[in-house]
Amino acid sequence: MNILDCITYFDEETLLEIRLNILNQYVTKFIITEGAYDHRGKKRDLNFDINKYSEFKDKIIYLPVNNFPNLNDPWNMLEYQRNYSMKEIEKFDDETYVIVSDVDEIPNPKKIKEFVKTKHKYGVFEQLFFYYKLNYLNNTTNHWHGSKICKKKDLTSPNLLRETKAKQYPWWRLDKPKNIKIIKNGGWHFSFLYDIEGIIKKISSFQHTEFDREDIKNKENIRKKIENGEDIFNRNFTFKKMNIDDKFPDYLIKNKHRYKNWIKK
Repeated sequence: MNILDCITYFDEETLLEIRLNILNQYVTKFIITEGAYDHRGKKRDLNFDINKYSEFKDKIIYLPVNNFPNLNDPWNMLEYQRNYSMKEIEKFDDETYVIVSDVDEIPNPKKIKEFVKTKHKYGVFEQLFFYYKLNYLNNTTNHWHGSKICKKKDLTSPNLLRETKAKQYPWWRLDKPKNIKIIKNGGWHFSFLYDIEGIIKKISSFQHTEFDREDIKNKENIRKKIENGEDIFNRNFTFKKMNIDDKFPDYLIKNKHRYKNWIKK
């Protein structure tokens, strides 16, 4: 049985390393797409370096996206980058399982094993939602429906799979997927795992243009918000520290020392 882990990549080196180590024993291939333009249409250098992940090189399929049909629509660019992985997905048989995520949305590998034994067509991983640090839990909205899974034969496109909602649709909604399983304890979403410069860079380049404001990107404002457990985007979220325990991936528990700079003390 083949399982493909399809992710969009920007410059999340630490998270990619964590992801590869957590999922390596459970997936057949990692399909990584990276755009030569950010989601604002600005030309950028490609960051992915296979030499940093040589342990996994036989499992990684790297797809640089050098051309986009529309550089003026951030959401269209994200959709195109996600769907670019179809170039490789198409080479696998119809019974292959396809997981679609952002790189910071890591599915619980034990739940992947459970899902493939069920008869559900689609799976939505309900993931613990962290910000800024690996153990800084969003205390307001602490679950995130990030990673999605289905068989290739039920896949319309990677982006449509990623946009699958965690709900059951009525039978007459023929445009929506049916037989969806909400996968509890489904993994971890580590959002904005950057230093302050990295946070500003992401805000200036990702698809949420509504947040690209100078007051939000102010370094001192960001520092204070993180220190006080507040949301840099003023959405009334609060954050609390969690101990690294059995709610976290085994790999992180065993390698806390390696990622100590990304753990809230």
